[in-house]
Amino acid sequence: VGYKLYVFARQDGKEVLRCLSVADGKELWSDSYESAGATGASAGYSGPRCSPTVADGKVVTLGVRGILSCLDAAKGTVLWRKEDFKGASLRFFTSSSPIVSDGLCVAQLGSEQNGGIIAYELATGNEKWKWTGDGPAYASPVLLMVDGAKYVVAETAQKIVVVALADGKLAWETPFTVQGMGYNA
Repeated sequence: VGYKLYVFARQDGKEVLRCLSVADGKELWSDSYESAGATGASAGYSGPRCSPTVADGKVVTLGVRGILSCLDAAKGTVLWRKEDFKGASLRFFTSSSPIVSDGLCVAQLGSEQNGGIIAYELATGNEKWKWTGDGPAYASPVLLMVDGAKYVVAETAQKIVVVALADGKLAWETPFTVQGMGYNA
């Protein structure tokens, strides 16, 4: 973004966000926090699978264990950090990126049985709304504009859902369950 590159990785038992200068690769700032990596079948890649989201002077990341962080993009100062579904994780751990629109940060958090789509005020980290009709899957939510209204389209553990960006109200859903041993990705 501009002349900065934001890199989210795992190093020495921590998830690390670095801001690098595009011109020379020098580190401008970094932030890290302790976090267990992925285990079991996912242990071969234990680090985060989220692309940092940069908008409105902020950078947002979603760690492999569901820790959602918002930092000042210029200084690297932590503005807020959420772990609302502590201990809850997907079979293959968190594999989606948050989106930012209209002053909201929207992320899919939790496990297949205990999770949902949550919108936080980007500036404060205060929860604006939560939809918990189904837990997350392994895809990033996207924005959709219909007749001037914004919606979040998300693949969940068993459905494809569309919720209003403004208030999280369900607009529609359709079943999308994988048959047999599988998962939505």
